[in-house]
Amino acid sequence: MTENELSILTESGVFKGLEAEKIKPLLNDYTLKKICCKKGELIAFQGDAYKDLLIVLEGTVSSDLSDPGCKRVKLKNFNNSAAIAPGVLFARDKILPVTLTAVTDCTLLCIPKEKMLSILQSDRICLENYLALLGNKVNILADKIRLFKFSSI
Repeated sequence: MTENELSILTESGVFKGLEAEKIKPLLNDYTLKKICCKKGELIAFQGDAYKDLLIVLEGTVSSDLSDPGCKRVKLKNFNNSAAIAPGVLFARDKILPVTLTAVTDCTLLCIPKEKMLSILQSDRICLENYLALLGNKVNILADKIRLFKFSSI
């Protein structure tokens, strides 16, 4: 990993609060894959197996949902240092619920589930950060359901 990439990871929800020197050994004992995508390129499809945590190192990634009638709803853009679908990585059915598209040229870091599990077991700050990411997602979804459910009252 380059120094710039490590610097970006220090801002990631997973590694926040750790210096680059602390992150480097957590990642160095494993060969990590990076994905480079061009603007407009499809990265992953809704329904694909999700085996690696994706973290945006550079660029912007869009997520959207589609129904069987091909209607699409844009959900969120992920920018530098964002972890994409962290809860799905440890779900029983590791199926990506959204389609991911490169909004700009982008680079993604892929951290396999087993490596992520090792990181979480070896570093308490990363574990707390990861659990906070998941908890925040639950709160956001609950708020959206509440708004949807009670908006017609």
